[in-house]
Amino acid sequence: MPPPSKVRSLGKELSFRLALLTFCGLALVSAIVYIATAVQLDDRQTSQLLQYKKLVEHLAAEHSRAHEADLFNHKLDDLFGGRADISLTLKTAADVPTYASKSSIGGSRRTYQFMLATGSDDQARTTAILTLSTQRDDQLLRHLALTLFIVALGGASIVSTCGFFLVRCGLAPVGHLVRQVKAIPTSRIHTQLDGSLQPVELQPLVEQFNALLHRLDQAYEQQKGFNADVAHELRTPLANMTANSELALISSADQQALRDALESNLEELGRMTTIISDTLFLAQADRGEEARKSQTSSLLNELRNVLVYYEETLEEADLRITTEGDAAGEYDISLLRRAISNLVENAARHATKGSVILLRLLREGTNTVIEVENTGSPIPPEQLDRIFQRFYRIAENHSNHRRNHGLGLSIVAAIARMHGGQAFAHSSETTTRIGLRLPTHANSPKLL
Repeated sequence: MPPPSKVRSLGKELSFRLALLTFCGLALVSAIVYIATAVQLDDRQTSQLLQYKKLVEHLAAEHSRAHEADLFNHKLDDLFGGRADISLTLKTAADVPTYASKSSIGGSRRTYQFMLATGSDDQARTTAILTLSTQRDDQLLRHLALTLFIVALGGASIVSTCGFFLVRCGLAPVGHLVRQVKAIPTSRIHTQLDGSLQPVELQPLVEQFNALLHRLDQAYEQQKGFNADVAHELRTPLANMTANSELALISSADQQALRDALESNLEELGRMTTIISDTLFLAQADRGEEARKSQTSSLLNELRNVLVYYEETLEEADLRITTEGDAAGEYDISLLRRAISNLVENAARHATKGSVILLRLLREGTNTVIEVENTGSPIPPEQLDRIFQRFYRIAENHSNHRRNHGLGLSIVAAIARMHGGQAFAHSSETTTRIGLRLPTHANSPKLL
């Protein structure tokens, strides 16, 4: 047996996902801020280098004559002497330094090299190298990155904490539903949940749960009625057997009388066996057992044995049976024989003497219809919908309850469901048709 899976907390999971989403969002914003700041600092450094380039070029143009070299260097000292973040180096074409500012740039830095435009040929090839310290900007970016990370992490933590409590508040209606479900006793499963105060998102859940409770209540009531009916149906034969046995014991009955008592008890035992067998069959159908179908080219030929079995009985009742049509498809023949047997017995109990019972097989679209029609008194409309209920018998036939225990048509309906179809009943002033409508396999041939 596999170990039980760990139960997840919806509140914690939603809070974690909200925190993760918040952190990702803040991290993205922080990355954008960091990149924008870095670009801005880079632009500022470039602008500062270009500005000093212009100043150096201006001074070089003003003091381009050879005797003004000292003055030019003095002006450069004045320009760079007070700055510790930028320095200038001048080199000849032979890479010989002709000037270097006093400031020394250490750490991270950025250089910019350009040629000075002067009047002499020698100075025209003088290379100027500006060096700008970027240490403060790099330190600023590091502090900014750390600050943004702390802000993103702290913001995610705050959102996670607040989100946890908000999720708990949002799930409060679910807790209210749980308390309502716990308050429903087993003896009152017909009680419905109150969804009037629930949010729209939970309304479908409440409706479906109430529908489930309604179905459970119906099944429970049906089960109670079924148990009562079974007890009632079994009580009668048991009472008869008990009475026969007591009479046989207290009376001075001869062997024939004892034999008659045993035969009566055996008849009652047969009736009880039939009831129990039919009840077990219905229980199997209720558990979702499906029919074991096989391809049949002629359904009528498979059902003829049932008709032959009832010919003598029908003849004694001054009835005849005929057939009409045929069908082919995939069916469970043993189940359909049982269904037809129950339908013929039911028709024989209600048919007018001298009339004809008709077994009709036909195709309706993608369905196969199997029905038994008899001539006789109509079934009242208020009873027509109930004839497939278990142990239900039409009022006028309660006198025949010893031979009819009221499960025959219930079994017909169960067999229809096991084939994926349904049972039906129609009754007019003179005729009654009861049968099954079964889905036909798409590749089944159609018989005319």
